[in-house]
This record gives sequence, C-alpha cells and structure tokens, in this order.
Amino acid sequence: MTNRLRDTLTTPLSSVKRHVRITEKLGPCPGEALRAMAAYGMNDREIARYYGLTRSTVKRLRRALPVQAKWATH
Repeated sequence: MTNRLRDTLTTPLSSVKRHVRITEKLGPCPGEALRAMAAYGMNDREIARYYGLTRSTVKRLRRALPVQAKWATH
C-alpha cells in the first residue's frame, strides 16, 4: 500500500466523506476502474466526464492509487 493511499484511508472524517463519494462513483475498486478506462485509451477528461468527476480528481486518484495513464510517456 502506498503512503498516499494509507493517508487517504486514515485521514479525518471530511476526507472519509470524499472517499465514500469516490467509491460511490467508481465502485469498490476505484484503481481497477481507472486502470480499465485508461486501458481503453480514455484520457483524464473523458474518464471524469464518464464518472461525473472533475478532471483534477481523476488526476489525483490516478497518482494516488497509482494508475499509469496509457497515453503517458515513459
């Protein structure tokens, strides 16, 4: 488990509410959902629109979980 993910899971109630909202949108495995969408070739903006999130939220989630964007250069 990454430090960011551990911090997300152990943060105060306001962040817990945010976590609940994200799991309501992406399901119980948000990392897997983002990986699947990235594998389909969707960018952050398209993923955000699909799930009803902001682009910055998708970007933060992708970094925290971590999910490698298919379009990212290595």
